[in-house]
Amino acid sequence: MALDKADRVRVGSRRRQQDLPDTPAASTPEQPATRDAVPAMTDLLPAAEGLLDQLHSARIPITVRGMAKQCWRCGFDDLAVVLVHVTDEFGVYSVIEACKDTPLAYAREILVRARHPLIASIKVRRSKTARETYLSNGCNNCDALYGAFGLGEDVAGVQANEAVASLPILAETERPEIEWILLAAERDGLYDG
Repeated sequence: MALDKADRVRVGSRRRQQDLPDTPAASTPEQPATRDAVPAMTDLLPAAEGLLDQLHSARIPITVRGMAKQCWRCGFDDLAVVLVHVTDEFGVYSVIEACKDTPLAYAREILVRARHPLIASIKVRRSKTARETYLSNGCNNCDALYGAFGLGEDVAGVQANEAVASLPILAETERPEIEWILLAAERDGLYDG
């Protein structure tokens, strides 16, 4: 069955792209995704396309940090992923809390590329307290959920004490600057994500 480009985009949003024939490949360091794979990107003005090209080719160093956490259920001394930041920058605009949603997914993807063992503890879980299901940190021993609210409170304390640099580094990498801009835009409420 041959799919035209519009069909591939619609179907691709419901299934993994590698399952479809002739689907634009996901972005890799060697071959970034094309603008044609994202419908909103096909309507960019030439000046905006130039900026996007510059931001995609510009790379910045990114660090993922964890925080010591003792499991509330089994007492296991553990680590939770809590922050993503521009390496060696610790100001409010250079640090993003990564306790749930897109920032945690982004941190997890970096950890996957680094083959960090903590990736197994980041998955979708149901929170009885929050009465919702979300991507979360959890205990590496018993799989108990570490709530995003509690972790966020702990992270806020670390940031208030200007102690981000004291948290353990889980991974460091270079990524396209556009990724950081999009994460910061979501954090700042500039779009609905």
